[in-house]
This record gives sequence, structure tokens and C-alpha cells, in this order.
Amino acid sequence: AAEPGPHKFTRPLDMDPIMGMPNRAVPNNHTKWERMVINIPATGTVQEVMDAVKAYIETTTKQEEEAGTAPEGKGPIAASDVDVTMLAVGTKMIFSDLFPAHAARLAR
Repeated sequence: AAEPGPHKFTRPLDMDPIMGMPNRAVPNNHTKWERMVINIPATGTVQEVMDAVKAYIETTTKQEEEAGTAPEGKGPIAASDVDVTMLAVGTKMIFSDLFPAHAARLAR
């Protein structure tokens, strides 16, 4: 196996020690080896990727609720409630809201 160790599942936390706030894993119990598939045109912009991520989270949390696999007391997350603060591919940072100059990348 190419994986360096056993799977570590991401689960919701009542209090994330780094963020200092609750954390919800979407999808629940995923590993870093799983992929999120989003569909945008090859000429899609950074904003379109971010919008697709928000839609993925909304759709996935609705499906978890319908299937009864959502964390207890957690319902669907609306796309409008999701903030994408960083977008990276591999080791390349495509967007971060920490850098004001990155706002120009949203249309590219």
C-alpha cells in the first residue's frame, strides 16, 4: 500500500483545539485519501470552484441527513453559510482570504 499509515477518519469535534470552535467533518468520517469531485468547465474560474465546493457541502449534508448518517443534532449546511477561506491544489495555494491581492484571482 502506498499509504504511510492507517486511515485517520475526520470526525466532528465539539471544540477544535486549533480553531477554538466547533468543527464539522463533511462528509462525516472521511479520510484524507478520499476525493471531493466537483464539476466545472475546464475554463472555470476560482470563484466557480469555490461555489462548487459550497454546493458540494450543501448537497452532501442533505444526503447525510436523509440517510440518517449526519452527526447527532446536525442538519444540512446551506451553501450560503459556508466560507471558503483557502483553496489549494497539492502544495499550490490558489486563493487565501488572508492575502488581499488574491481577490483578483477570483475571476481567473
